Amino acid sequence: KFVYTTALNIILNLFQLPVEEIRSVIADSYTEQKMLLSHLSNEIVHQYDSIVDILIGPRVDLERNQLLSANIAMLEDTLHFVNDLLWCSQRSVNVRFCEIFMQTAIMNPILENLSDLELINQVHHQDSKSWNGQTCEEDEARCSAGIIVLSKVYSTMDYIPLLKMISIALLHPYAPSTEQMDAMESSGKEFIVTPSLNAIAQNEFVVVTERDSLLQENNINYSNAIMEDNSTAHILNSPNKTDAIELAVAAVPNPSRRVILELLTGSYGDRMFTVAAILFEIILKSKATDFNMVKKLSISPNYFQVVEKSGHDSRLEISLEHYFESVKNSSSSLVGIHANDCAISLMLCYLPYHLKAATDGGLRFDKVEQRMQNFKLLTGIESAKKHFANECKRLKNSDGVDIIFNDLMEAEIGRLFSVVDSSGPKLKFKCDLESLSSTLRKDITDAVVHPTSYGKSNEVEDARFAIRRLLVLQSLHNVVAEVQSKFTGPLAPSSVRVSPRWSDYTLSPSTICVASEEIVALGCLDKQTIVGTDEAVKGRTHFFFTPSLAITDKSEDRPHNIPVLGRLGIVSDKDKRRVLADTIIVHSSSKTTMILVVDNFELLVLKAKSKDEMESGTVLCSTLLNNVIAVATDGDWLHIAMRNVDDIGALVKKGNMAMRFDNAGICNQAKGSIITSLATLKRHLSSKIDNMLNDVVIQ
Repeated sequence: KFVYTTALNIILNLFQLPVEEIRSVIADSYTEQKMLLSHLSNEIVHQYDSIVDILIGPRVDLERNQLLSANIAMLEDTLHFVNDLLWCSQRSVNVRFCEIFMQTAIMNPILENLSDLELINQVHHQDSKSWNGQTCEEDEARCSAGIIVLSKVYSTMDYIPLLKMISIALLHPYAPSTEQMDAMESSGKEFIVTPSLNAIAQNEFVVVTERDSLLQENNINYSNAIMEDNSTAHILNSPNKTDAIELAVAAVPNPSRRVILELLTGSYGDRMFTVAAILFEIILKSKATDFNMVKKLSISPNYFQVVEKSGHDSRLEISLEHYFESVKNSSSSLVGIHANDCAISLMLCYLPYHLKAATDGGLRFDKVEQRMQNFKLLTGIESAKKHFANECKRLKNSDGVDIIFNDLMEAEIGRLFSVVDSSGPKLKFKCDLESLSSTLRKDITDAVVHPTSYGKSNEVEDARFAIRRLLVLQSLHNVVAEVQSKFTGPLAPSSVRVSPRWSDYTLSPSTICVASEEIVALGCLDKQTIVGTDEAVKGRTHFFFTPSLAITDKSEDRPHNIPVLGRLGIVSDKDKRRVLADTIIVHSSSKTTMILVVDNFELLVLKAKSKDEMESGTVLCSTLLNNVIAVATDGDWLHIAMRNVDDIGALVKKGNMAMRFDNAGICNQAKGSIITSLATLKRHLSSKIDNMLNDVVIQ
């Protein structure tokens, strides 16, 4: 391996030398070029075959997962070398490598095996659940391995001419006829794929069927073939001229494109959807992909041929719409979660291209509005939202889940939403879909061979899955609806290109969804009373108590490591206030009077100002009532178990707080007040959840 790597580096160094004589020798060395380039292409094919062999077998296997990662690392090393070689600007080498690589690796075996998947699915009539089995069969392995190799080509290499050729071969509505390419190869032509793809990219080709022979003029379909996605191909109309036949590039509907788009419907299961979505997103983000390429591939909608509302739709949008409408087939395991996250990530990546298509050419706004009102992606998202809302309603009323559903909803909201503004009287929270999808997107290696078992699904996990999907889809729906409103709302201009400023704003849709008041309430994200502030207790349910005996120990036994305000390392306001509370606790005694305040949404502990001023105090502890896990009494002692609460001196230790009242009667009253308020709050939140789910279902 070391000798081989050294040899490759020597070759690369020779190619990079700026000496004209050496570059001239390399350019004229046809036989040596072909040997080197064929070897590199065959090496990539060999690595593809190795990946296929690794994928066949059980889906959960740590050893095979690690072996797959090692093989992909070797593939990336080879691709990096090829990319460096191509950037040496040896034109003859570059052109010849692109041809050899496309012939011996991309067209066959990768795209050919990818195309075979369509036929296999038709013969065996497999559904999405069949493709989600525990074992990866050979046919699926060949398809997945091809997608993995393609994704690594796009993510590793940046030689744009080659990437554009692969994009045309993979995603253009039409592909070169294999019969014609076989005939050209038999005739001894060196360049076969490159001119064919160039002709297709320029819309200079003849549409034929694979069973037609190019040697029989009458069998060539020169009629106005109905082209997928209404492509404007140039159809040659001179079948009687021999030179026209010889110059024509025969093309057939692209089976690879059909398979990729079919994978994105979810029909082949969550795993195949995940790898296809990752590949498609990588292609859209590639340096070789711009809006012109997206139009050439007929990925974005073609507004210029749309007059009626029901006009042409993007095939990618139709596939994703179908996926969102069929999410009921997704499992609540990590496989289903990652597939859903990849769908959202791909949609956000594609959305700017859709908007660019709407503004391209200064089309009159009323025409664009017709299309936007029937936005396919929005239709699919709405369908998925309703499905998960119904799932949440079902699980919320099932035994074992009903008592914890509120807590599950709160936990998922807390994971998805983060603080965006804390300056006002109310906190503002956001869900950043772009950040979310990029952090949760599964590595393509783990998507096909899992390192560890995902575990069995149960109703609790199903509820988590349904809640999270509902919240994410609701945020995604808001983002897409906001984009749609720019075209169809009352403030929309009469023309898409009324001003460049408006157009630029439209083409950069926000991926941030601000949490509604309903979400803030359900997630218990309300702004809490700040520790260290003074609060009045008059008119509020409150009880006087003395603290735990633990803080009445001798001063020398008290902790000495409590930081002082302003000391290095205490930077946040929260830390400073917690230190203040700790200091107050440490200097308290067994006779210090404290106050427990039980509000509708919050639980507070205050230290009274003085013996003469018992109706106000300094807040030592503040937590939302929903954080209370359990309450128990022991004579005149009250013990409260809480979550999401910092330790405060000896008052709160590991979420437990103990307080002593004057007698057992007052202690029981305090316990009853907490339990009653907590039950009322849970009923209130449960009612809010029901209202939210019903609103989604009836939309």
